[in-house]
Amino acid sequence: MCLEKRIGIRRNLKYHAPNPKQEFIHFKGGLMNNSRGLSFPVILVIGSIVSTVLVTAILLVHVINSNFKPSLRNAERMMQKGRFEEALTFINQIDSNSSDFILLKAEILFLKALQSRKDEKWKNYGNDESDWFRSEEIDSAVVLLKKIAESEKGEKLSKACYYLGQIYGEKGWFYEAERQFQTVLQIDPNNKDAKLALSSLYAKISRFPEAESLLRKTYLEKPGDPDVSKNMAFLYRYYIDLPESAIVWFNRYLNNARPRDLDVNHCRNELEDLLQRYPEYCPLEPQNWRKQGRKFKTRISHQ
Repeated sequence: MCLEKRIGIRRNLKYHAPNPKQEFIHFKGGLMNNSRGLSFPVILVIGSIVSTVLVTAILLVHVINSNFKPSLRNAERMMQKGRFEEALTFINQIDSNSSDFILLKAEILFLKALQSRKDEKWKNYGNDESDWFRSEEIDSAVVLLKKIAESEKGEKLSKACYYLGQIYGEKGWFYEAERQFQTVLQIDPNNKDAKLALSSLYAKISRFPEAESLLRKTYLEKPGDPDVSKNMAFLYRYYIDLPESAIVWFNRYLNNARPRDLDVNHCRNELEDLLQRYPEYCPLEPQNWRKQGRKFKTRISHQ
């Protein structure tokens, strides 16, 4: 064939650029197929993702609803967070006469009254000599706790008497408070909270030997418990005024203090102050708390 014919043939040929989309579509095992649309593996993956999202959304809605649904668990959860108004709102929406319900409601009312007194900066505390701590919440709590004390035994009776003792102590009814704490210890001789509360009551009414004796017995039972050491330190620091003993017990408390104990900074300040004033009483025991740094920022006073 002559050269011109060859050139003519080439001129008549049209160049067709490859279509990437078309090649992608027809690529064996690819995402798309011209005749069938999405391939089965892709449909499976998309379906799995959609179903996972739907299940997650349903579970999230369920969790949100369950967290805000009136129940004893949610009321107790709010109480533990210090949100006593919300806890009381939950508990008031529950229709129950169970002992667990009554005990929890009384506890919330008591803690709410304490919080209100703190917010009011104790302005109304002790105005009435016959009742230092009068409030609607406290009166309601006492009625509920007495109901449990008259009808229950064992652990629930112990818990009701413990809170009655706390309330009576705040009201200035010390004999009644002592009687309630002693009832708790008759039911449960190993109840640490009742022992600490009773020792604090003894210190408040200047029965220091009894307070010291009870705390020392409790320390022998629970030597590593920071609450016992802290109460011993407070007794010697604020009531008996024995700085040497206060230093020993503050040091023991700080060495074993729980991570979220709000008294840590206060006790550390007290101990550092005592050590500056009485360096001769520096404890022989390790001072591990010095390596830890402060756990909370010191609150700034705006008075």
